[in-house]
Parts: sequence; structure tokens; C-alpha cells
Amino acid sequence: MVDAGQRTLMPGLIDAHAHIMGLSLTPKNIAFPPAEIAMASISYLRNCLMDGFFTTVPEAGGADHATAGLLAEGAAIGPRLFY
Repeated sequence: MVDAGQRTLMPGLIDAHAHIMGLSLTPKNIAFPPAEIAMASISYLRNCLMDGFFTTVPEAGGADHATAGLLAEGAAIGPRLFY
């Protein structure tokens, strides 16, 4: 039993399809430096967890072990990432 004190308790959600590094795939954004694309992806992941309540995100293309490693180490805040 969990007393949630008039709140709703629910399991984490899985985002069905995401493009974490999508900025690098858009032709108009190809001029952005890799560091800026990486920062945008980390911001997206943080928002997935904090605002969207997603605890798991499958990457549909672009993110790699480096991004997943930052999340696993706690260097970035976000959901589990499968790439």
C-alpha cells in the first residue's frame, strides 16, 4: 500500500518514438556546431523526464553511447535512453 496523500501514483511512461539528436538531421540546422546539438538533445531529454514524465526513451536515430553514458553516470538528467 502506498499513501499518496490525495495524489495519483502511476508508473513511468515510455515515449514510443523520439529523435533526440534530430537537430543534426534537419538540413536547415546542419550549420549548428555538434556541441550545440548535444546541448539541445540533453535539454530535450531533461524535459522528457521532468515535464513529460517519460522514464524511458527509444532513440529513432542520432544519439549514441556517449549520450546514454551521460545519463547513466548522472552527468545529464533524463530518462533511460535506448539507441
